[in-house]
Amino acid sequence: MGLDIAFWILAVVSVGAALAVVLLRNIFRAALFLMLCFFTVAGLYVAMGADFLAGAQVLIYVGAIGVIIIFAIMLTRESREGSPSGRLRLPALLVGLIFMVTMVLVVVGTDWSVVAEVSSKPTTSAIAEAIFSGDGGFVLAFEIAAALILAAIIGAIVLVREKEPMGVGLEHFLILSAVLFAIGLYGVLAKKNAVVILMSIEIMLSAVSITMVAFSRYGQSITGQVFVIFIMVVAAAEVAVGLALIIAIYRRRKTVDAEKFDMMKW
Repeated sequence: MGLDIAFWILAVVSVGAALAVVLLRNIFRAALFLMLCFFTVAGLYVAMGADFLAGAQVLIYVGAIGVIIIFAIMLTRESREGSPSGRLRLPALLVGLIFMVTMVLVVVGTDWSVVAEVSSKPTTSAIAEAIFSGDGGFVLAFEIAAALILAAIIGAIVLVREKEPMGVGLEHFLILSAVLFAIGLYGVLAKKNAVVILMSIEIMLSAVSITMVAFSRYGQSITGQVFVIFIMVVAAAEVAVGLALIIAIYRRRKTVDAEKFDMMKW
């Protein structure tokens, strides 16, 4: 019963926050709603027993990525112009709706194979064992992810230096992730502000992470949560390099309108 209540509250808040990110014209408020969306994703991780990922979500997404996005908004100084929609607003809405309906139908119509009893044990030690175990672990992938985030940080510095049927089950989390992904897809296709496009991509990555954790919980496999750690690393690298590029372009063109980024030579 507690899981059901927590899921529906977090689901409504996360969908509302995601919609606010792509629909609000005030880009600064949109960034704040993005941080709220990140918080609700952390709450969903807690509801699915992914305690380690919940802490990492707050530290990386809210504490790092959210702050960097707000910092980039202040540097570009285009919060007054807001977040206008592009010419593909209606086609983007249609694509997003088609994707969402398709995914919901697939989720509802699929007979998912889940365990009879879901474990509620902490997953921190299991994740550590899955990553660093010598037999079939993810040590090499973890080292590559560390190198990736280091390269992203260095690149960013270089770029900017220039100037259940009766309750909540697997299907509910998959449907929520499909809705969030569709909202993020609409933001990527319909918005003109490059920062908002980047924020929409973060919503899409969060939706994928929810799917991974859901399969990990209801399939009793820790591998999904390990992959979410790598998704967080990629998301952090993407934000670092992406925002650095946006700031670098803004310094030369005085705009973050993606439709005006039609020349690679500045």
